[in-house]
Amino acid sequence: MGKEANRLKELLESKGKTAKVKYFNLPQPPYCQLDQKARRRIAKAYQGSDAAIALSCMAGFGGIKSALPNAKVVHGMATLGTLAAYLTVKSGKMFLDKEKSTLVRFREM
Repeated sequence: MGKEANRLKELLESKGKTAKVKYFNLPQPPYCQLDQKARRRIAKAYQGSDAAIALSCMAGFGGIKSALPNAKVVHGMATLGTLAAYLTVKSGKMFLDKEKSTLVRFREM
């Protein structure tokens, strides 16, 4: 997703627009389950912007839109599935166990 975010940033800048990329990763709540603190963090990152592009599923897009109710938020990704993640914590760091995690395609449901 980082490559796509940077590609979009370069595309917008080539059109004379100013763009910045912000990542909100674990241990932050997922965009579809935002609490007030997470909504404030997104609103702070948005300050001074004209629009936001949400590289997330539709539920995540809804969460970002709820954090930016008066802003232009564009859904920038087609979601083909979801990840049933198996996470472990070691020495205070969170890791994804790739062997135990499963990618579930929506068409398989």
